[in-house]
Formats: sequence, C-alpha cells, structure tokens
Amino acid sequence: MGSLDKEVIRPIIRSHVPEVKACYDAVTATHPAAAGKVMIKFGITASGRVATSCLESSELHDPSVEGCIVDLPFSWTFPKPDGGGWVLVSYPFVFTRAEQADQH
Repeated sequence: MGSLDKEVIRPIIRSHVPEVKACYDAVTATHPAAAGKVMIKFGITASGRVATSCLESSELHDPSVEGCIVDLPFSWTFPKPDGGGWVLVSYPFVFTRAEQADQH
C-alpha cells in the first residue's frame, strides 16, 4: 500500500465537485426532494490514476445518479502515492435540496 495525505487528495476531489453536482442535478429535475449522502470508495494506483471505484453507501437510492458519481473518479488524476502501491479512498458527498424561501 502506498500513501497520500488527505490534504493532497481533498483539493483534487473538490476541484471535481461541479461534475458530481451535475450527476445530482440530473435527478433533482425529476425528484426535487432528493437529498442525502453518497459515499464512494476508489483506488488510486501507483501511477496516480484511479483503477477501481464503487458505491459504499447512498441515501439517494437512485442508481443513475449513484452510477454517474461512481464513474467520475476514473477520469481524475492524483499524485503518485508515496512508497508506490495503491491508496484506497472513501469519500462522502452530501447533497441538500435547495429550500424555497417563504414569501409572506
């Protein structure tokens, strides 16, 4: 197993949040109340590429959105892990429904 500091991984994932949000936005068009946490797990290889990605848990219960999110890390690139080998990352994405402001 290699290692990568969370402070190296986190900004790379955050740079891809618009892609993740696009997956979520697709479900809110038909299910506007959809909200909750999606936890994915992916493996970063010694080259810094993602070779595996899977759904750990989801509160959305929408296979199309979950599949979209799980597929995204395959296009992400990370630095090569220290010591070579793989790094496994579990990462939560939390989606909240935009509440309509009460108008009185």
